[in-house]
Amino acid sequence: MPLAYLNNNIFRELFKKSEEVFGISSGGPITLPCDAAFMNYIILLIQRGAAKDLEKALLNSIATKCCSISACHQEYTSQNLVLCGC
Repeated sequence: MPLAYLNNNIFRELFKKSEEVFGISSGGPITLPCDAAFMNYIILLIQRGAAKDLEKALLNSIATKCCSISACHQEYTSQNLVLCGC
């Protein structure tokens, strides 16, 4: 994934939510509060230049713990995505 994506508002919100849920990582991987399908969807939207209203809806879903394509009503599960800066 290009590093430029990490400065996107959606990724910044995921990092913020990750800090709230999992704390600050000290030298290890960062766990993001979303599943792999949601992450693939986000990357696809960034690549295609998502419309502002769609970006706003995604930011809202992240803020309300809806970070799963399959089940927005579920709490965080063991399917959280781990991001490693190796």
